[in-house]
Amino acid sequence: MRVIVRDGLIATSTRAVAAEAGMTQAMVHYSFPGKDALLGAVLDEIHAGIAEVLARSLDGADKLSDGVARIAEAYWAHTVETPGLQRMQYELTLYALNSPEHADLARR
Repeated sequence: MRVIVRDGLIATSTRAVAAEAGMTQAMVHYSFPGKDALLGAVLDEIHAGIAEVLARSLDGADKLSDGVARIAEAYWAHTVETPGLQRMQYELTLYALNSPEHADLARR
C-alpha cells in the first residue's frame, strides 16, 4: 500500500513492493501469483481498515440516528486524514473498472 500511495498504481512494480517489504521479488510472486491477487489483498486491507473506523464510531451510540451520523462523521474524518489512501482507492477503482478481466476486483 505504501508503494501505491507513494508511486501511484501504474508505476508500482513487484520489485518496488518487494524492496518496501524487505523481501525478494520471488517471495512476492510466491505470495501473490499475479497483480490482481496482490491488489485484492490491498483492497481487503483497505476494507478492513474502513470497517474498523466505522465500528469504532458506533461505540456508545444508543439510537440509529446517532449511529448513522457517527458513521458519516467517522468516514469523512478518515477520508480527510488519509488522502494517499483515498487516491489509491480511486486508482484501484479505475483500474478495476477499465477492463472486463478485472471484474472481480471491481466487485470487491
